[in-house]
Amino acid sequence: MKVLILTCSAGGGHNSAAWAVEEECGRRGIDYEVKEALMFAGKKASHVINQAYITMVIRCPWMFTGIYRLGDKIGKITRWKSPVYRANSLYARHLYRYIADNKFTAVVVTHLFPGQAMTYINRQGRRHIPFYYVSTDYTCIPFIDEVEPDVMFVPHKDLVADCMALGIPEEILQPAGIPVSDAFEHPVSKEKAREKLGIPRDAEMYMVMTGSMGYGKVAELTRLLYRKMHGRQVICILAGNNKKLAEALENQFSQIREVKVLGYTNQVALYMAAADLLFTKPGGLSSTEAVTINIPTVLTPPIPGCETANADFFSRHRMVYYGHTNEECVELAEELMRNPRKRQEMLECQRREMPPGAAARIVDCICARAQDRNLQ
Repeated sequence: MKVLILTCSAGGGHNSAAWAVEEECGRRGIDYEVKEALMFAGKKASHVINQAYITMVIRCPWMFTGIYRLGDKIGKITRWKSPVYRANSLYARHLYRYIADNKFTAVVVTHLFPGQAMTYINRQGRRHIPFYYVSTDYTCIPFIDEVEPDVMFVPHKDLVADCMALGIPEEILQPAGIPVSDAFEHPVSKEKAREKLGIPRDAEMYMVMTGSMGYGKVAELTRLLYRKMHGRQVICILAGNNKKLAEALENQFSQIREVKVLGYTNQVALYMAAADLLFTKPGGLSSTEAVTINIPTVLTPPIPGCETANADFFSRHRMVYYGHTNEECVELAEELMRNPRKRQEMLECQRREMPPGAAARIVDCICARAQDRNLQ
């Protein structure tokens, strides 16, 4: 078996899911390759589309919200394929040639765009290429019903009915969870993590995550949290790939030694393991990583759209607290920190609703179906 894993850098969560599947394939000795799907449309097109998405989300979230809602309405009222599907069909020929030339026997996609491209390829009838769609949000995103994979892995059993309501066949839906790296499923102890990061064992550590794009009013949240602090506390801010945000935060908090600002880091799991409480925007991946590592969590105001649905899902299942404003986020954090019983109830809900092993379940399914095809 040879597996092609297709991702899209419009939001870091899709890449993280792809890397988790890659990690599991590597652990089993499966031949695989990870590719940015939009590269098949050309390097320039990939850069322009991904940067346009990031800029819109950070600078014009109202525009992203409008497009998201419009896409949702179009998907529900029209029987025709969307303009998004048509755009992704334009590079499908190049993608098909790459799959055929390199003799891939299965394709895993972690984003809508390559899912639509693969659907177009299989609809052309040249030959059926088994492909698997990994959903990375706790909702049915617009145009998801235009993706026709062999198996659609959804994050939770409660989402199966929502997908079926859109006409997605029940037989292809499999609630597997969202794949995360092994570092989140098997974290080091808090003591070991703090030793590695140089954080005092007796300090209360608050971790603030902005997502890969550096979204949200992080400085305001940090100031509110710092004013409430007493005794030995540390606030660690992870600003993702947003270098301008990291520089601005470093300038604002340079005189406050309790606040530590980091840019991009590949040690997110280590910081989560060291923390007493996490603030994070409700991205599908970042929320799943937090719940998997089992840490008291407060979700910050989301990027309007699928992240709003993510926040509602996690709070409805009592795995997190959800703050609609920064002031509310800090109040909820205070409530959690002074109430051990509520923290324990949250952690128990996380363990019950989000069992680890999503990447293993996904690769198990792909391997089993490959074996069935070989026996036929």
